Amino acid sequence: MQLEVYKTMRYSRIQDEWARLYDLTPEVSPFLHPDAMHIAYRYFYPYYITRKALPCFMVFKENGVARAIIPILKYRSGKLQLFGNVNGFDESGFVYDSVNILPELFQILRGGSTTSNL
Repeated sequence: MQLEVYKTMRYSRIQDEWARLYDLTPEVSPFLHPDAMHIAYRYFYPYYITRKALPCFMVFKENGVARAIIPILKYRSGKLQLFGNVNGFDESGFVYDSVNILPELFQILRGGSTTSNL
């Protein structure tokens, strides 16, 4: 299995895929519900100033279908961190379609091979 990875700064671009994956993710947090994520993303702007970071979504696709989406913060320094603790949500999870994808996701996040540069 070869995953393609791309990033987007706009929740609106992945909102439908997020909702589909939310329904498939086992034991998913209610804080990752599409409406909750929309609110967290929408009201993030004040934190941009204090954290010097922007929310970003890493989308992992296979054959054009989203398999996982990880919300992250991208700091000016280049550091990446799970979105978490935004507007008091204190949630650092992500959505995916099957636990079988997790080993490859973690390999990519650790710097393993991928078809796209993170």
